[in-house]
Amino acid sequence: MEIFYSVALLIVAAIIANILYTIFPRIPLTFYQIGCGFLLTLLPLFRNYSLYPEFFMVGIIAPLMFNDGRTIDTGQMANAFAKIMSMAVYLAILTTIVIGTMAHAVMAVIPLALCLALAAIVTPTDSLALSSITENVTLPKAVSGALGALGGESLFNDASGIVVLSLALSAYQTGDFSFSQGLLSFIVNFFGGLLVGLIVGSLFVSLQSFLVGKSMDTASVIVPFSLMIPFAIYLISEELGCSGILAVVAGGLIYGINQSRLKLMATNVRLVTNATWGILSNLLNGIVFVLLGVTLPTVIVAIIPLSSTLILELSGLALLIYLTMGVVRFAWAKLNLVKIHGDRPSTFKEAFLIAVGGVHGTITLAMALSLPVTLAGHAFPYRDQLIFVATVVILLSLIIPAIVLPRMLPAKQVPNQDSFNHHRSKMVDYSIARIKELPTTTLADHNYVIDMLTSQKKSKRADKKAVRDLMAQTHDIEIQATTEVLSNDTSPNSLVTNCPAESPCTRLLGGAFGNASNL
Repeated sequence: MEIFYSVALLIVAAIIANILYTIFPRIPLTFYQIGCGFLLTLLPLFRNYSLYPEFFMVGIIAPLMFNDGRTIDTGQMANAFAKIMSMAVYLAILTTIVIGTMAHAVMAVIPLALCLALAAIVTPTDSLALSSITENVTLPKAVSGALGALGGESLFNDASGIVVLSLALSAYQTGDFSFSQGLLSFIVNFFGGLLVGLIVGSLFVSLQSFLVGKSMDTASVIVPFSLMIPFAIYLISEELGCSGILAVVAGGLIYGINQSRLKLMATNVRLVTNATWGILSNLLNGIVFVLLGVTLPTVIVAIIPLSSTLILELSGLALLIYLTMGVVRFAWAKLNLVKIHGDRPSTFKEAFLIAVGGVHGTITLAMALSLPVTLAGHAFPYRDQLIFVATVVILLSLIIPAIVLPRMLPAKQVPNQDSFNHHRSKMVDYSIARIKELPTTTLADHNYVIDMLTSQKKSKRADKKAVRDLMAQTHDIEIQATTEVLSNDTSPNSLVTNCPAESPCTRLLGGAFGNASNL
């Protein structure tokens, strides 16, 4: 029951964060989610909460990555593939080397291999947090393309960071590192994960197409089947020694590319599937940052026993790491190594946005918490310090863009709601007029469609008292009409005929007796 309560409370916290954001949208949703997670630690159930990285990766990150790959514009991604690989692989490796070397130079007491592990932890970016921060600002077209490359970058650089982290930890634990062996391991993990995802994803797409072809495309079959796919791909890839994260991304891309084949399923099933994935994605996105807020106090408690001088040094190291990453990303864009405009170099503003847009999130925290607890029967050295530095980097990468970007970019223009409502009403009126011209529809179907169309014109909140009064009057009419039919054996059609044309009475009695006449 403890697991049930914890999951339920995480969901409730995510819902409350969404409610608060609806009321006060000036603050990014991410901060509400982190704040609600922090408040959860006041409950005994979440005190000293420990995030299990393996479960986090397969249970939350895998379906999120799959959905991102499934819904991404593959045409746009193909055009930006060179930019994405430039930032997700080449820039990620360069950043790891620069940050690791710099961290070891600043704090020589920490071994170089662990400094490289720390660099690999803080390298991955988080497109979810970036989207939350930029939701209320308007991006210029060129800048939007640049940040779009960041979104694609985050799909792949998570795997880059995980692979490099694994190599760094292996080098520290064994005391030996072979560049050729490390490169081979990186290639197997990175490209092996892509290959496994492409193959297994294609098999699942073919199987779903087979189910559709055999008329098995019911919601009870297709929806659970599609939800199962990312977990299966992740576990198969990890079992084969490849990157599970990259595998689910590749599987999601294959699923998205083959949407034309999958659209042969029934329309209602497709709608239910898309709605289910939308709800699941939004919920998991919220839980991700709620978990970050829940985990923060544990990190703080672990670092408190250290001396205040060391805490200041670690905080300074985190700030230096964040600034260094920003400089590296800025130089990468300014030197046109990402080729946002082809041969023309990026402007200062675009390069700065590329630098600030490198937001870090729960992948970084999950990687930090995945550091071994023990080594050779003893506590893993510097584990708490590394986790603390990674946490501070996460917070800096969230807070600074939230402050800087709204001041650099204009606020997003809210569409004219009155104009929208006017044009929507005109479209509904036209549809209703065409429905009334159809001679073959029954009265019940005729009025049902008109009522549905009319409901789309509602742009303001209804007066609750007026609605209650109207419902009470409607109920009285129903009782009166039904009593008259039963006592006087009056024909339902005669009651409808006696009501004025196109009146609420006509629609009410037509709908009610249209069903009663079939009894």
